[in-house]
Amino acid sequence: MLALLLTLACVPSWKKMSGDELLASVTHDDGDGIDGLADLCPQGREDVDGFQDEDGCPDPDNDGDGFPDRRDACPDEKGGEPGVVDSLDGCKPWSDGDGDGIEDDDDECPDQAERVNGVNDEDGCPDYLVLLRDHIIEVEPVTFATGTADLTSEARGLLESVAKLLIDNPQILLVEIGAHTDDVGSANANYKLSRAQALAVSKQLVAFGVDPRRLNVKGYGESKPAIKDTTEQARAANRRVEFLIKRQ
Repeated sequence: MLALLLTLACVPSWKKMSGDELLASVTHDDGDGIDGLADLCPQGREDVDGFQDEDGCPDPDNDGDGFPDRRDACPDEKGGEPGVVDSLDGCKPWSDGDGDGIEDDDDECPDQAERVNGVNDEDGCPDYLVLLRDHIIEVEPVTFATGTADLTSEARGLLESVAKLLIDNPQILLVEIGAHTDDVGSANANYKLSRAQALAVSKQLVAFGVDPRRLNVKGYGESKPAIKDTTEQARAANRRVEFLIKRQ
């Protein structure tokens, strides 16, 4: 009996420890609460941050982008290797391929720059101002290469929006495309130029799906100036294309 009592009294303290505490006592374990063999890093304390917290290992850079979590503003989003990509805070680097100030991730048209004109300026797409009034379709200026009937790329983008409006409004039965020039050059040359420009607009609208029977072209040359003056500002205003609703 005495021998049994002596045996119980001499139970070593390590038998009263948890596996992790015991391992810590003999191997200088980290004591992070993950026991024994489950702790893959017994000498490195787990940093409980919601990322692989069960392996017992510290994870100083959760997303592996080279930015330590302590100074990574986006610890779970790879921002790129410091000094290699344009990321200063560990977040995904700013990318704006079309240079319109809207990040590619938020840009619905990452390859086309936004046109700031009050029409969906936040979507990153080159939207055009096209408004349906009582007897007119109000648009931004339709532009041509100087002195020609060659539409600019901007003009083609604008006419695509005009075509969409016409297709979406079949009640508009007839639209006059009226082209006007300034007073530089002869009246006859300006008339011919305006006629060619009106035809170019009509052909582009048809290419975008508008029924040609809904379009009538007319060249006015310099005969109907919007501003009767010879200043450059007046001449710029006089060079225009108008869309008049003739029947609906």
